[in-house]
Amino acid sequence: MAGKSESRPISIPQMLAVVGLVVIGYFVYSLGWMVWDGLSLKRIAEEYERDIASVKAEIADLEWQQARVASDAYVEEYARNIRKWVRAGETAVVVLDAPDSDWRTRPEPRTRRTEPRKEYWQEWWALFWDSPPP
Repeated sequence: MAGKSESRPISIPQMLAVVGLVVIGYFVYSLGWMVWDGLSLKRIAEEYERDIASVKAEIADLEWQQARVASDAYVEEYARNIRKWVRAGETAVVVLDAPDSDWRTRPEPRTRRTEPRKEYWQEWWALFWDSPPP
């Protein structure tokens, strides 16, 4: 009887153990996916919260700009500095800036050419060949 293998039937406690392990494995697997989904949703929620905070900051900045632009001081600054307007009774003065020279000195007039001007083909000839034209 050494070569013969006996097949023993599976007992009920063994069957229950196998079914229990399968059920426990399924619950562990499902729990892992739920944790993974929860973490993903948490990351997405944090991203949305950052977006909401940046939009709220932008709204606050726009409201501040709106209040500033609506003020009389801004209108006065815009009219004077950008549009160059003056009030009734004021005189506008425009200062011309000459960065490199003194405004009291005048440049010397140019002198006229005394030599006759070459024709265009002669100038091109001189550019391409360093010899006088024929």
